[in-house]
Amino acid sequence: MIWETYSKWGGVAYQFILCLNLIMAFVYLINQKLDYKKLFIAALFIVFFIFISFHTYNNQINYGFGSIVLMLLIVLFLQINDIDQKEVFKVFSFIFMLAVIPAIIYWIGEELLNIKFSYGIIYPINSIKNSGGTLYKHFFGAIIAINKNYIIDTPRLCGVFDEPGVIGTVAALLLVGDKLDLKKNKKNIIIFVAGVLSFSLTFFVLIVIYYTIKNITKSPKKIIIFAFTIITCLFLISTYGVKNELLNRYIFSRLEIQNGEISGNNRTSDSFDYIYNNFLNSGDLKDIFFGKGTDAANNNIWMIGSSSYKKLIYDFGIIGSFYSLIFILCIIPIKYKEPNKDMIIFVLIFVFSIYQRPYVMNLQYLVILLGGISNLYLTINEKEEKDSQSFKIYE
Repeated sequence: MIWETYSKWGGVAYQFILCLNLIMAFVYLINQKLDYKKLFIAALFIVFFIFISFHTYNNQINYGFGSIVLMLLIVLFLQINDIDQKEVFKVFSFIFMLAVIPAIIYWIGEELLNIKFSYGIIYPINSIKNSGGTLYKHFFGAIIAINKNYIIDTPRLCGVFDEPGVIGTVAALLLVGDKLDLKKNKKNIIIFVAGVLSFSLTFFVLIVIYYTIKNITKSPKKIIIFAFTIITCLFLISTYGVKNELLNRYIFSRLEIQNGEISGNNRTSDSFDYIYNNFLNSGDLKDIFFGKGTDAANNNIWMIGSSSYKKLIYDFGIIGSFYSLIFILCIIPIKYKEPNKDMIIFVLIFVFSIYQRPYVMNLQYLVILLGGISNLYLTINEKEEKDSQSFKIYE
């Protein structure tokens, strides 16, 4: 969040809220029965936490107060029952919605209604954004990203976060974790609008992937409609999109294939790729399997500012990266005997998001993952139970 990055009081408030949550979680779990499946999942996470705490880039043990509190919160959250995990997911979505509303108001006011609000300018601490010309318009309670290098530019929604991509990724995951329900849950409409106005390629890609997986296995009629929609979109892109500078810059041009890669994969720099390729080709099996250590990429001057799954491999190696992936994929098989299709799709979308948001073994992303799984599990089961009761009434 911007408050934590640019304000010392934001950091203090963040630590206070963490400690308060930890106390409440302990109080909540005092009278709860032990669930050995959840304890096993917690043990898997603790193993990962020990690994990243002791295997660091500078060989110094990393176990600060904040990291320990976060670890305990994650372990305790893993023990909460599905009903309460679902409620936490709902509250998280609601808070996220509140956080993006001011930015949406400013964006609509300035871009569509020509209303001028007072704002300051914040310069990014990310070197890649800085060199790329990114600036932040700092309004009261929100920021919006602009680019000084373009004469014609559409501001991108950031909310209280330091880049539009965070809005896009989190919005997509929250929506998929709630079945992209824009009818019953009105807050999802605001979250959807925030994702669109972020102009985050990740948001659009994750939503399209979700829609594709969700509907491709259904009736032939839906497959035909989906295919027609895709063809129509491709036609519009070829005739209008590439001629529109803004849409072409942020969306369409980033979907082109260049040198075997998607051009929109701009999460690394040339210097990052050079260091990363040397790392893979070094022949040092210890580094390749276990990585350079926690925060190695973030403390390498040639890799700072990038965000890619490659950072996960560089820091934790093949084994550490694979372990975190297995942890995510094992949650459903361990906890649930009969998972539904929506839960599995959600986990797959979550895994896809790691491509550009690699560090998901943290509190916020695990709350989204676990809460989304619980939400989909209970929502589907409640619907089936209601349908079953309705059927019995008519018998």
